[in-house]
Amino acid sequence: MEEMIKLLPLDEPGFLQAVTRRVLLDAQEIRVHPGLSSDTFSLDEIQRFKPDLITLAVEPPGRVVERVQQISYHFPCSILLHSESSWSNKGFILKALASGAVDFFSWPTFHDPIKLGHSQEQFLNKIRYWGKKTHSSSWPARKSEAEVDRLSALEERVAEGCDLVVVGVAVGGVGDLYRFLQEVGTLSAPIVVALQGVEGMRDLVGLLHQESGCPIQVGASGEVLQDGSITVVPEGVDGVIKRNDAGRFILCSTFQPDLDSHPSINRLFHSALSQASCPVGVVLSGRGVDGCEAASSFTKKQRPLLVQDPHSSPATEMLYAALQSQAETSVLSLEEMGTFLGRITAAKSF
Repeated sequence: MEEMIKLLPLDEPGFLQAVTRRVLLDAQEIRVHPGLSSDTFSLDEIQRFKPDLITLAVEPPGRVVERVQQISYHFPCSILLHSESSWSNKGFILKALASGAVDFFSWPTFHDPIKLGHSQEQFLNKIRYWGKKTHSSSWPARKSEAEVDRLSALEERVAEGCDLVVVGVAVGGVGDLYRFLQEVGTLSAPIVVALQGVEGMRDLVGLLHQESGCPIQVGASGEVLQDGSITVVPEGVDGVIKRNDAGRFILCSTFQPDLDSHPSINRLFHSALSQASCPVGVVLSGRGVDGCEAASSFTKKQRPLLVQDPHSSPATEMLYAALQSQAETSVLSLEEMGTFLGRITAAKSF
């Protein structure tokens, strides 16, 4: 018999509450606790029910980040944010994701029954996925040597510097991407990001630019990548790195139909290794295993592959896939990644 998912809705306004109940009406494997509102919110009540998943509405936005921080600190359960509108002008969503929420779902216009029906299915799939995820980490704790020694040893391997950084991140990793951007800032080399499974890409990237202050934008096919730029592969296509006649990196949009996820992290990573002199790969958190196949190629070319410390994120599937591959990886915190990338891009000699 399939294990029951215990779901607790929180702070849902009337319409979202009605939609949520309709979605869950025939989902017999999901047990729904009576929702808690701002007036009835209680950590004791959450402790009594012990939910696997909390759905948290972001309207009104007043205490969303505080709620996520309170729950994440006390309970090992997933928190799924949802809203009646998209990412636009909602910096608090990024802060909530960076504080422990695992995902954000934006409902479409409620006047389109086709889109609404499709969204209900997507929402239910998210509930089933995140409701079954555990938050206990099975990966060994990091070694206790001093941070400066670990980073210095890594820097010695890449004394020639770095001319391109490629980043893979997926659903569940948006909050960590936001934190990564804050730590990295502006480098003296281009950064290209393959971000999977996020709808409303342009709104999200605009929000990341607004909140992090980093020069991040969605790329166009054929765009020349400038030093210091942060370019996100467009939604629904694959991005590969090429060089133009002047020897500058350009981002090209392609599409390989036999792949499960777009943009493909594997394709981006492989293209970076074939075109850049000294690329660095970065695997951030999220669902799926994309990037795992390309990881070993960094080892073969003696280029560093940085993997986010799994203890720093609840969405660890992609991190563990990279760590369990045949690749030689460096497990770093987001702060350590920022320090390392800043130093080696500043040291590039080509």
